[in-house]
Amino acid sequence: MLPPFFKRLRRQGVPTLAAWSASVLVFMAASAAMGHEGHDHGAAQVAIPETAAGVVAEIQKHHGAITAAVTGKNLKAVHDLAETMTALAKALPDKVPVEKKERVQGSTTTMTKMLDTLHHAADAGNQPRAGIELKKLDAVVAALEKQVN
Repeated sequence: MLPPFFKRLRRQGVPTLAAWSASVLVFMAASAAMGHEGHDHGAAQVAIPETAAGVVAEIQKHHGAITAAVTGKNLKAVHDLAETMTALAKALPDKVPVEKKERVQGSTTTMTKMLDTLHHAADAGNQPRAGIELKKLDAVVAALEKQVN
């Protein structure tokens, strides 16, 4: 007995196996997009400052907290800090003047990727890897500060 979705596809001439395969792929893609490995990646609840300088100050504050967490071997704290910092980074390009927006957007995109890698290393308890990713993050934060100021 086929579910109604597959019956409809069969009437449209789509082979049942192909329809089933497509459904499985869609389900897998949706599952991967929603989260992975026991935690979700919902938007962090953070108050975004009104100015670029305010956003950068918050990024610096959270960067300091992440640095303290990694160097203090408190890797459990990194996840939430990284997600908050990611939300701040994503908001920054809309706060800068148009002539700086493209460069700042590139840096914030790089920063969000590094934060994701860092928080995955921290979630895995991989202290050496977290330290390496933190050094990369340090460089991007420094470059971003120069771009905005």
